[in-house]
Parts: sequence; structure tokens; C-alpha cells
Amino acid sequence: MMSLERWTKDESGNLIAHPLTGFEPIVYAGMGILLRLEFALDGDRIDNPSGNTQVAMSREGAELLVRKLTKAIEQTNRPPSGPRN
Repeated sequence: MMSLERWTKDESGNLIAHPLTGFEPIVYAGMGILLRLEFALDGDRIDNPSGNTQVAMSREGAELLVRKLTKAIEQTNRPPSGPRN
């Protein structure tokens, strides 16, 4: 399992996350990929988010992102392991 030390947390140690409301990739100058991520901040309506960020990555970086997201998706579809109550 990945360490969560570098993740942003609140004062109680809980992870801070904002709902992803949209995204759009574009190819930039034929060399790399720009990805715009839109997200809702506290108090936002989901249909009117105010948060966004734009990140740049190489083709290799995008391929790695796809592989890691695919692995995470596959893990969400697995039944829980270990003892059950």
C-alpha cells in the first residue's frame, strides 16, 4: 500500500479530497498532454465548481497515470478480503 505521508490532511489527520466534477485532456504542441481537472470546493454546488488545476505530462506520464488509475479501478471492484463480521 502507498504511504499517505505526503497527502494533504486536516487537523484531525483525515485526508482532504474534493469531488472531481470534470476533466479535459488536450495535446499540447504535439509533444505533451495538458489535463484540466475541475473540482468542487467546500460550499460549491457540484454543477458549479470553483476549483480547477491544469497539469502537464509527457506521453509516458499519461500512460503511467492510465495504468495506475486502471489498477485502482480494478481494486474497487474486488470483494473485500479478510475476516467479515
